[in-house]
Amino acid sequence: MLDDIWAPVYSAYPARSASGDRSLLARFDRRTILSKRTPMPQRPRSHQLETLSKHAFERIITPHWILRDIAGDYGIDAEVEIFDSGYATGEIFKVQLKGTDAQASKKGTFSVSVDIEKIYYWRKLDTPVLIVLYTGVDGSVYARWADSWDSGPSRNVESKTATFRFSAKDRLNSITSLPRIRRELAAIRELRERRQPYEICLSVNASSAARTIDGNDLLARIRVAFFQTGGVLRMESQGEADGYLTIDKSKLRLAYIGDIASCTLHLEKNSYSGPNAAEVACADAMMVIAIFLLRIGRSEIGAKLAIRYLSSSNMSNHMESIDELFQNFMAEGLLAEGWQLVKPMLLSGAQSERMNPPDFWWSQIIFHEDFGRLPVEVKDDIIATAERIAEAKASGGVRDAGASLYSVAKVCQALGRTKEAIRLFERAGEVDKKYLLRGYYHRELAGLYFDTDVLDQAILHYRKAVDLAGPAESAPLLSDALMHHGEYSEAAGITFDMSAIPPYYRPGARIQQIVLKRVVALTGIDSQIRNLDTADVLADPTLEQSLSAVTSLMASSDALDPRLWFMATFHQEEASDALECALVSAYMSADRADLWVLALYLSSIVAESADIRNDICHLAFRNCSVEELLEQTTAVANLEINKAEVVRDLILDFTDSPPPRLPRVVRLHQDDGTTIELDVDNEDDRLQLGAIKFLSGFSEGRLSEILQNARNSSE
Repeated sequence: MLDDIWAPVYSAYPARSASGDRSLLARFDRRTILSKRTPMPQRPRSHQLETLSKHAFERIITPHWILRDIAGDYGIDAEVEIFDSGYATGEIFKVQLKGTDAQASKKGTFSVSVDIEKIYYWRKLDTPVLIVLYTGVDGSVYARWADSWDSGPSRNVESKTATFRFSAKDRLNSITSLPRIRRELAAIRELRERRQPYEICLSVNASSAARTIDGNDLLARIRVAFFQTGGVLRMESQGEADGYLTIDKSKLRLAYIGDIASCTLHLEKNSYSGPNAAEVACADAMMVIAIFLLRIGRSEIGAKLAIRYLSSSNMSNHMESIDELFQNFMAEGLLAEGWQLVKPMLLSGAQSERMNPPDFWWSQIIFHEDFGRLPVEVKDDIIATAERIAEAKASGGVRDAGASLYSVAKVCQALGRTKEAIRLFERAGEVDKKYLLRGYYHRELAGLYFDTDVLDQAILHYRKAVDLAGPAESAPLLSDALMHHGEYSEAAGITFDMSAIPPYYRPGARIQQIVLKRVVALTGIDSQIRNLDTADVLADPTLEQSLSAVTSLMASSDALDPRLWFMATFHQEEASDALECALVSAYMSADRADLWVLALYLSSIVAESADIRNDICHLAFRNCSVEELLEQTTAVANLEINKAEVVRDLILDFTDSPPPRLPRVVRLHQDDGTTIELDVDNEDDRLQLGAIKFLSGFSEGRLSEILQNARNSSE
């Protein structure tokens, strides 16, 4: 029956079987039919290897430990929880599964490449990551920790990937390998939590060192260097050591438990060919140990070793190595030690095509949050050296000499060294004439002159700032400088758009306008040469009895004397007029908490002064502490007892609402005359600033690495 149904199909296949049978089975060629199907997807070998890797690893660790799949983590395939005799230990680590069909190298090792940005991510995780490799050639399983990656000091900073090499010691044979994993996991946790033992025992092997080195002399030197660490380092035989230092003619390598925090220094040919070969080799060994100590958190002893041995080491000519040391110093807040390390490099003018210009080290120190805590003599040395380098650049016609001088001036300004800052700003303008065409340069210089009461120069530079950059930021400052100089009418005639002023400065600009209008309205004078010495005339008893006596003395001596305006406050019949007089007194005194509290008290009486009240709070908090302001509220009780609590509540409420932050804007001037403004407190702008600032000095690979570190830190 089946033959009848399929007869039409048979007719298409006239050939007979050997027996002449035309049955269905004889004519059904399975391979022919399958070959005519639509091709189906084939599972990639990489996926197969990953599965084989998981199964092979799972067979080794179970039933003693538990392997759990993880979905969604970046570069993480599984998680392992460790059990001891069936009891949970709370010890967990993550796993990245890898597989390869490649043959072992001539040295019997297998290699795996991993993106460097992925390693940085793994190292940021609270849980350590174990890289597991399955080899398809023989089904072996190997394992190394992500923390075993040697990130320097002589690695290729251009590379975007790192290579993990698995050797026989990394092979997981059976459950006997589990204690090793657990011991290495404990070591990683100890290093991360800074719980490593005080004494570190290292085995030193110099049997393969260059022929020009006397091995016994080298070991003796290293033993002495260990002794000088005060017991932190001890030389031990191989079986009892925590780590191993190997010295041969091509490299020095220090490996800790599981190769964690390992460090390798690759040597140039004939590095140990001179008469001081043993001394140099010892210095190299101690520098490698210094980097290792910095990586595991023993920062102080690591820094001391680095500073002591750098000049005698081959690393003194290896800028990337010095940079890594310096970055470790900065991360640990060792600014003084970092300065000792890089100062010789800065003075020598050393450069490297593979990393940032060395004078950026100086910038990292001065912009570090702990810079203000440095001893005065260290800060003096840093500033003097920076100025010396900048002047050397100027003498050599280096393009960024003016920028270097400007940077030193900004540091002096931040430290309150106003006269030094003025001198350096002026010098920057002499070296780089482009500064004279930039509004912000004149605004900065004018502010310094204002702070030293050289008001004519302050006004001169504020005018230039307005002419060059527009009135948005400099016009209120020009108005304030003119007012302090006694040019009241001219100051009142300065107009500007309040909305164009950065929020942080608006409260001061609004209060200054109120102050200026009140001065002109009450005194009726356009300008005056201010007489700041009015101590004797203030004893006149008529001042407390008559407003006209107060205003007459203002007109004849100083229309901005805060003491006279305090007296004028109590001569006013209207609360709004009294408020404006109190504002003049508080604004001109700046740091008198009692005057700001008085202004707040009066603003609580004047119904329409809510906006002014907010501005008063901003300026009061900018110039006085919360404690000082709260303490002065008791004085308000003498005026109106039920208002003391109102003023206290105003102060406390304001502490709960963050005021506008001080803007930190970096302006980058391009060759076409345009300007890029970047907000330092904005993450995207900060990263862009990093890219622009370092682009001229960093290689693409180095820049990528630094920006990735910045992103990881922000995460």
